[in-house]
Amino acid sequence: RYAMAVAGAFAVAGFVCTALMVAGLYTFGGNVNGLLLSNYAGTDLAAALGKIGVLLSVLFGFPLNFLLLRNEAAAILSRGRDPLDANQRRWLSTGLLMATSAPAIVLKDIGLVQAVLGSIFGSYLVFIAPAAMSRSLRQQKGLVRRRRAALEVLLTLCGIILGLLGLYVNLRR
Repeated sequence: RYAMAVAGAFAVAGFVCTALMVAGLYTFGGNVNGLLLSNYAGTDLAAALGKIGVLLSVLFGFPLNFLLLRNEAAAILSRGRDPLDANQRRWLSTGLLMATSAPAIVLKDIGLVQAVLGSIFGSYLVFIAPAAMSRSLRQQKGLVRRRRAALEVLLTLCGIILGLLGLYVNLRR
């Protein structure tokens, strides 16, 4: 029953994503600005509402994502030692804010950044991370399964190859 619900949810999500991609392709063709809402006329009310929606999403979503990033970075930096004190956390926050804001200040079109990061992180999330999690779980349980280990290596190699291919295609254009 659970498997059917999950399969149905993935099918619906896949259909919605595919439908939106096809609609975008038929709307703009190959002439798409990296910032999608910039493709619409400045007088388009629906596009203006979309821009407001994106503004609100970033305004309220970024602090949550940044807090997670800062806490994870602090945990990695203080691994095996005392946690960072308040002053160190402020310096870490400042450095992370500078590092995440610099591309936004320098770059005019985020389309290439999105494409490059999408090819790298997409292949990581779809191929490499599941194989790494499977391997870690198998090792924690003390299981030695050669076929499963070979599949994990194959999945990882596939992710690396497809990520590099996506990176090459996006940087070439």
